[in-house]
Amino acid sequence: MKSKYITTISNFTKHELKVLLNTNKEIKVIDCFLTQNNYKKKIIENKNCALVIGTTKNKNIDKIFLAVKKTTFALLIVGKLDHKQKNFLLKNNIKYKNFINVSEKKIIELYNMSFVLVNPSLYEGFGLTNLEAQKMGVPVITSNISPMKEIMRDSAILINPNDEHEIHRNINKIHRDKLLRNKIIIKGYKNILNYDIKFAKKKYFDLYRKMLNEK
Repeated sequence: MKSKYITTISNFTKHELKVLLNTNKEIKVIDCFLTQNNYKKKIIENKNCALVIGTTKNKNIDKIFLAVKKTTFALLIVGKLDHKQKNFLLKNNIKYKNFINVSEKKIIELYNMSFVLVNPSLYEGFGLTNLEAQKMGVPVITSNISPMKEIMRDSAILINPNDEHEIHRNINKIHRDKLLRNKIIIKGYKNILNYDIKFAKKKYFDLYRKMLNEK
């Protein structure tokens, strides 16, 4: 590798790169950031949908399905479902709507329809959808593993992604407890201030200036 510096999006991926590349090169962490998209929120009372974004293996969607078997709300699922997953949903009378290849406008609409983002992921480099949800005023349930726990801190409900009972308990809790839901939403608004694009711009600018000075 001819590069002098490597940039990555989290301390978690920094550690992984060090191991995978077996390199002593300096790795700079520059967090992901929220773009200036039209995050237009709508006030919708008594929401009854939980949002799930992504159906790849790391998204742990089968565990989500086990967690919501005995609930009354519906799932809004973004991503392709296989036949086995569709059959499980049908067999267990889980209400759901499935969306594939959605536009940015549709994603924002789905955030507005949802009382929670359920993201008990087994593996992420960063987890940008968690921040998007917070920007939209949607409370987040996500995994208590890196990098999510460092990025979310106390602004989300952190759960064991391998425990469907814990996922079930906390979805129900956020659905029923308006005070808790509002508390998590407020913490989410504060958390996203740490991921404004201006911070990423400054870090990239400082790195480029350092490289130029070294020449």
